[in-house]
Amino acid sequence: MMGAMVRVIMSATAMILLLNACDPSLEDPNPPAKPEWVPKSTPYDTTESGIDADPGGDVILLEWYTGEDDDIENYRIYRASESIEEKFNLLEEVRAIINVGAVNTYIDDNVSIGIPYYYFLRAVDQAGNLSPRSDTLGYKLLQKINLYEPISGTVSQVKPTFKWSDPTSAASEYVIRVEQFNPNRVIWISALTPQNYSGDIQSLVYGSPDVFYLAQSELSSGVSYRWRIDIVSALDRENEAGSESYWGYFTVQ
Repeated sequence: MMGAMVRVIMSATAMILLLNACDPSLEDPNPPAKPEWVPKSTPYDTTESGIDADPGGDVILLEWYTGEDDDIENYRIYRASESIEEKFNLLEEVRAIINVGAVNTYIDDNVSIGIPYYYFLRAVDQAGNLSPRSDTLGYKLLQKINLYEPISGTVSQVKPTFKWSDPTSAASEYVIRVEQFNPNRVIWISALTPQNYSGDIQSLVYGSPDVFYLAQSELSSGVSYRWRIDIVSALDRENEAGSESYWGYFTVQ
């Protein structure tokens, strides 16, 4: 009888040890490192990166790096709105790109214009361990600029005049970006402070002063281009705030 009890106890102990050995959290008790966001580019950079608006819609684009841990499974994105003091809720769990240093991208399309949103990340490894939370980023979308001309068709000038209107007067500066289209290549980046009242037509001639980037002094005949206007706002000191208009497309005759 005693021998049977000893065998039962030993069997139970062996089972516990086996279960513990199969528990991945005990195999890897170390959490992943703190996630790192991709730094925000300036509005005048030819290559755009980091948290930003997007010309494709009223959305907020988020970018972060895959960390050096080799067993990261997912990234959890947490979001709060209105104030950084508000409760953060889990927004999405995103499968990690496995290559160290790779840029992960998420588009938050459940946002409203004029509302600040705040985000932080936590990495999850294959054992289910959670990393420390990342830094917190904030962004507020502003209403897009209305492009006036050219928005389609052809233009006859190699130095065309670009026209747009701002329905909100939220901009402290407009940044114009012209790209050669297909293949895409940045041709011109310039800036203009608002000159007129809300809703009035603003305009800028290709190659005008306050140029941040100019690949060629004039556009080329027979080539297709696209352009957009970004809003830069200095009115919101706590968050990144801005918008990117839809693209306008044209070809120089």
